[in-house]
Amino acid sequence: VSQSRYRFNVAGLDIKSKLAARRKIDRFRRLGVSEEVIIRILQVGITFAEYRVIRLLAIGYSQLQIAAYLRISVRSVRRHVYGAIETMGQDAMVPMMLEAQRRGII
Repeated sequence: VSQSRYRFNVAGLDIKSKLAARRKIDRFRRLGVSEEVIIRILQVGITFAEYRVIRLLAIGYSQLQIAAYLRISVRSVRRHVYGAIETMGQDAMVPMMLEAQRRGII
């Protein structure tokens, strides 16, 4: 983590405060995500919620199962999937999952 006057650079991203950077990284660590993968996730721009959903999709959970497991609505699961699709620059779920695998995120 390199520090500029008011921003911190984490994995090539400007984050406004050291505390925000630490919180963002700690959320992924609590899931057992390695440092290398955390850096890749931050570089791609996937949010924590999007990552949790695509990780469960990769394991084989359905959207309904993910909603029950995370205690969120199916609509929220779909929103996170679509957000990840858009962030990864893809047009559907399968190509997004393949791209996430190619980048070493899942």
